[in-house]
Amino acid sequence: MSAPSTDRTTSRWRDWFRRAVDPECRLTLPEVRDLVADADRLLRECPGQTPAWAERPAPDVPSIRAILRGSQPMAAALGGALATLSAPGVFEDSVQLRLMAVLAHDLGVGGPGASRFDAFHRIMTAHRLTQEALPRPQLPESRVPDELFAAPAVVIALSRRPDLFTAELLGWDQQLRSRGMLAPWAWLRDADVNGDWSRLDLASTADGTPGLDKEVADCIAAADLGLERVAWGATAAECLLRQWDLALWRWTDSSSDPREAMVDLMSRRAREAVVYHDKSRLDGRSIQSWFAEARQDPRDFVEALGTSRYVRPGQPERSILLTKLTEFGSPMFRVFSPEDREIIARWILWLDEQRTTAEPTATPEVPERSAPLDAHLAAMADPAADAESPQSIREAYVALQGRHCPPAVLRFADEYVDYWLSLARRSMDRHPFPLPAELPSPGDLREWLLAAHDKHSDTIDLKHNAQHLPSREEVIDSTVQLSPLTLIDGSWLMGYTDVSFASTRVGYSLFETYWDELGNGDIEINHPKLYRDVLAGMDIDLPPTHSPEFASSDHLRDEAFELPVYWLAIGRYPVSRQPEVLGLNLAMELSGVGGSYRTARQAFRAYGFPTIFVDIHNTIDNVSTGHSAWAAEAIESYLESARAFGAEPADLEALWMRVRTGFASLDPDRTKRFGFTGSRIGESLRRRLKRGAGSDDDADPAPLRGVAHERRLYAFAAAHNQPLSGPWRRDPGAAPTNSTRTLR
Repeated sequence: MSAPSTDRTTSRWRDWFRRAVDPECRLTLPEVRDLVADADRLLRECPGQTPAWAERPAPDVPSIRAILRGSQPMAAALGGALATLSAPGVFEDSVQLRLMAVLAHDLGVGGPGASRFDAFHRIMTAHRLTQEALPRPQLPESRVPDELFAAPAVVIALSRRPDLFTAELLGWDQQLRSRGMLAPWAWLRDADVNGDWSRLDLASTADGTPGLDKEVADCIAAADLGLERVAWGATAAECLLRQWDLALWRWTDSSSDPREAMVDLMSRRAREAVVYHDKSRLDGRSIQSWFAEARQDPRDFVEALGTSRYVRPGQPERSILLTKLTEFGSPMFRVFSPEDREIIARWILWLDEQRTTAEPTATPEVPERSAPLDAHLAAMADPAADAESPQSIREAYVALQGRHCPPAVLRFADEYVDYWLSLARRSMDRHPFPLPAELPSPGDLREWLLAAHDKHSDTIDLKHNAQHLPSREEVIDSTVQLSPLTLIDGSWLMGYTDVSFASTRVGYSLFETYWDELGNGDIEINHPKLYRDVLAGMDIDLPPTHSPEFASSDHLRDEAFELPVYWLAIGRYPVSRQPEVLGLNLAMELSGVGGSYRTARQAFRAYGFPTIFVDIHNTIDNVSTGHSAWAAEAIESYLESARAFGAEPADLEALWMRVRTGFASLDPDRTKRFGFTGSRIGESLRRRLKRGAGSDDDADPAPLRGVAHERRLYAFAAAHNQPLSGPWRRDPGAAPTNSTRTLR
């Protein structure tokens, strides 16, 4: 997708928001420079005054509704600055864990609909704005000024490149939290406007405890970051928030103006109305032609309507528009909602009055900037832009440790996932505990989970195992070879920290699972750290997981990296590979419960090694209330969403097959093991990757085949409760059509 236009007459900020909010959005540094340059131009056009919301008269209903509608994009971005900072390469970083704890308060943990954005939507619902409380991907279609998308678009776009902008994102986040609650929301709260406003206090935790702003500031101080870069993020946030304040003030003023509210109503209803008014006339023209024109600018139509026979200025109760034309049995019965009728009545009253709107109160000017915002990025280099495709499985492990990947590495990841899933499909029926072939009915998966747990337990003979333990050396070797896998535990769920996923019905338990794997922000119970404690008990000290030294360690064999690279690769596709991720997650969380964790504990105890790692997993992964149960519930929620959207039986079967494939992908038949040498499959993959390794910085980083576009369309719709459009299934071998290409 090309960068949005910078023409002031277009909806460029909507375009940026629409693109950046996609959890699989990939941005190059030149594109980010263009975005920030757009922001800088917007700020230069911004007058040197900002509104004082606290001095504004008490809010009326139109003002309340305008603020809620207009600030919805900003609410959607809450937590966005921190959402992509977590990655396998920093799983054991104590500062990153603390920041993730802050993010958890933004997103909510423990149930769907617990994020700050969800709380904002509940306030909208309390004010009869349910139909306008939109999921993030649909927000660009809302009828609010384009400038109200600027600040949210910038922070979400920057968050797509945490490899370049971690310091700037932290500066932005700290500046935002230092405000506590944004001024327009605080004005409504202080005026006792209905709603639970506490979740919109960005400096407070989910239970209302203050101090998140200080925690972020402490994290900045503890991290090795360039303070100038942090300051740039804070300045950018302050400037763009003041611009947002002023844009929202003006929007609120115009929405409170009865004439502007009527203009907005006619603009919103013109498209459907144009079909029904071919015979009625107004000022010598068909009303149909008026409505056709009103789709672009309804002001002339509203002016003509105000002087027509349909309206009596100052007397809505005697105006045909609100009486004869809309009563029971009339052509327009129930066409207008109660809110619409209120807008029309206020406009009719206003026609007989003199009405002015308030001007922004003069307050301190936007702070001086030593240089334009985009000057900071001008000299910045993107060290990853020219990275080549990995030439060994160990190189791939290192290259995939971060959140962002350069184009060549991303192509490798996509190809590797395809390769691995092809192995899983071929070996699906040979799995010792496969998912049922038939699409489960609601509740069936829960019963299957309990039965699978019983089978796991039945296969374990602890008394026999105690008499036939592997040797001490074998236990150590097995534990070491699992290190590349276990030290990135949860990496397949990396994409579910995204603000678009973490509190959805499908995504909330995946985020909580990921959150648990990393110790809920506490390094002492961080699972990778616990595993290193086990290794230390064996006198094994491996380098940091993200380092080339770890991947080149003589302790580790090549095959120890094959499954971990698959985890690292598929974790980048929370949208387009969602069914497979759901299946893999269930397989992983169930894999050791009641079985191998118990036998591992036997061996560890026999040789005096720490058992805490296997002990904790055997409990938190349990099939009743633990990660295994959550994983099954996430799959059932996913399938239930598909049914709710009217998926045909064939579509559901296709989705279920993908879930089953993901489940089998934890341990596929690797008789033809992937390898960069000596393997026909590996050599074929490497040749394909090398052909595309020289692409330039502006190239599409992951060209997907037709089926990939369709899985993106469906999965994204299901995850965000959006209406579906376009076909759901396509021949996997078909080339992408022009229509499917645009879905990226």
